[in-house]
Amino acid sequence: MLTTKNRLFALALSVLAAAALLAPVPRAEAAPIVITPDGTGTASGSLFANIAGMFDAQPASIPVVGNTTDAEGNGYTINNDAARRGYIDFGADYADITLQNVYILIKQFGTSDNPTSQTYYWSSDTNAAFEAGDVLAPNLNLFTNSAATSDKQWTLVWSGSEAVQQRYLIVGAEDTTSNRIVEVALVGEVVPEPASLALLGMGGFLLMGRRGV
Repeated sequence: MLTTKNRLFALALSVLAAAALLAPVPRAEAAPIVITPDGTGTASGSLFANIAGMFDAQPASIPVVGNTTDAEGNGYTINNDAARRGYIDFGADYADITLQNVYILIKQFGTSDNPTSQTYYWSSDTNAAFEAGDVLAPNLNLFTNSAATSDKQWTLVWSGSEAVQQRYLIVGAEDTTSNRIVEVALVGEVVPEPASLALLGMGGFLLMGRRGV
C-alpha cells in the first residue's frame, strides 16, 4: 500500500515529467567533431560511385588546412562520372547532427577540370533519383578540386550550418575530372533533440525515486 509520502512523491514525479515534456527545451551546445558516416555506397539505380573511398581513413581530429601527414585511404577519382551518385548514411539519429564544415584531402592526379554541376539532396532512402519527400541540400563542394600539386593537402570547401534533414545524403558530380579526392571530413555538432533530453531527465528523476532519494 502506498503511504502518503509515496503518493506525494509519485505526484511530484508526474508533474515534473509533464513539465519536462511540455516546456520548450533549447538544444545544448556541443563541441564540433569529425562525423564519420554510419555507411556509404552507390545509390540505387546509379552506376558505381566509390563514395566509400572518401571515408576509409578518417582523421582523428578536425583537419588543419594545408599540407598534412594524415593517412590516406583508397580515395575517390572522379572520372567520367556523369550520372554517378552515391549515398552517405548519417544513421538512425541523423536529426541530432548539424553540419558546420566540410574538408577534403586532395592532391593533383592528372588534369584539374572541375565538374560542371554537383548534386546534393537529403533522402529517406538510397535511391539515386530525386523523389517526393526528398529535400535539396546545399552544395557541399565535395567534388570541387583545387589541388595544384601532387602533395596531398586538406582544403576547407564548405562552411555553414545545415541540420541533417534525412538519414541519407545523396551526392554526385556531373561531367569529368581526374583530380583525386583522398579523404573527406564532415565536421559538426551532435546534440540530442530537446524531447530526448527531457526523457533523459525523467529517467534521472525515476532513478532517484527507486533509490529512495
